[in-house]
Amino acid sequence: MEFIESHELDEAFEDNAHSLIQAMESQRFADKIRERVGEAKVNEYLDTLRKLDEKENRLGKFETFADLIDSRKDELKDTNLVSGFSIACGNKGNKLSGG
Repeated sequence: MEFIESHELDEAFEDNAHSLIQAMESQRFADKIRERVGEAKVNEYLDTLRKLDEKENRLGKFETFADLIDSRKDELKDTNLVSGFSIACGNKGNKLSGG
């Protein structure tokens, strides 16, 4: 439960190009990446990822949908779960909650 309640999950990223671009450009990672590989490599990586992102958009991506198969009545949905239970993990979008 400690892992699922961790705020680190809120900053997690997926393995698709769009998510990796966002992570590389984020305040959390941008400076660290530039220090490690240099500005030229960062630009090269971002160019490559942008091309991959365009390709993924053309070919289609796996998407998760919240509560798609939750057939409980509204009165049974009275407990709010921490955001970690909604984080998709793995290439097939399995939820950390096992759902």
